[in-house]
Amino acid sequence: MESYYSYYCDSYGGTMAEEIIVPLLEKAADIIGGMIYEKEYSKRESEAIAKAVCIEAEELAATGNGGYSSLRLGDFAVSGNASKTSVICTRALAVLDREGLFYRGGIGL
Repeated sequence: MESYYSYYCDSYGGTMAEEIIVPLLEKAADIIGGMIYEKEYSKRESEAIAKAVCIEAEELAATGNGGYSSLRLGDFAVSGNASKTSVICTRALAVLDREGLFYRGGIGL
């Protein structure tokens, strides 16, 4: 698989500057890596992982390093230190889940 930055530019169509996106791609790869099974991946699975990494990196950029300082859902509200939060975004999760790559805590088959 090509580098995540190459994939980001050539296949994903990302437009962020290299000096901004590369550190975020590295952080996103660590986050995604902790959410998937360790195994040898098919080309389709590798592309799904690369896409999820790109989505997660852009989410990290959009949310200021990946967390929320506050969240409100109806009457429920929570706030905290966003820099201590590392949760995969729902779009990246959907890409992994669609390919059966999202680790759910069991034994991979």
